[in-house]
Amino acid sequence: MSPSRAREREERWITLLWLLLGLAAGLFWSPLARVVPLGQDPLTGRELFDALPPLTLAGGVLLIVVQCAAASLVRPRPVLLGTGLLISFASLHAAPPLLGVRPERASGPWHGPVVEVLVKVGGGRFGRDDVLRALPVALQLLCLGLAAVALWAVRADGRVTAGVLWVLVITGWAAQRPFAAAPVPVFVGLVGVAGAALAVRLAPLVRRYRGGSG
Repeated sequence: MSPSRAREREERWITLLWLLLGLAAGLFWSPLARVVPLGQDPLTGRELFDALPPLTLAGGVLLIVVQCAAASLVRPRPVLLGTGLLISFASLHAAPPLLGVRPERASGPWHGPVVEVLVKVGGGRFGRDDVLRALPVALQLLCLGLAAVALWAVRADGRVTAGVLWVLVITGWAAQRPFAAAPVPVFVGLVGVAGAALAVRLAPLVRRYRGGSG
């Protein structure tokens, strides 16, 4: 197969994957918009899956298929992979609240001052309990970004990065309760790791710049 034909074929696959990603999101979210909250807090993983509408489950399976297919492309597309990861993250963390199951509250060390600052920044629009429940999810998302930066800094392959982040999305959702017990220390630790990796990656550029300036 000629290079031009191969590129054309891959572009068709990419277009199909984007369409399937949109379909997966639609299948996942549409039934949840009409679901009646269970009012049960908390739910076990099995109870949560049993409560999800069949179309939502089908959308979740399709999300996994699309993400695997996107990672297997000859030239993985970061935007496609990143969008799939964000949709997966949002789907996993938004489905329980739509079913009436509230997120875990932040606890453990260091979260108190952070919560107070966020409540003040919000100007009273959000209560302390709202911030306590939103903080672990927000910090999980930021931790994914920091992990992506660290992997880029160590020159990890695109497929490896996508696979690692996918695992982190799933395990982070499954381990919400342990994470909520120490979200701020974990975030601060990842800031240090990502910062150190980035410093190592950019050190040659800094030295080259200083040498050229001298």
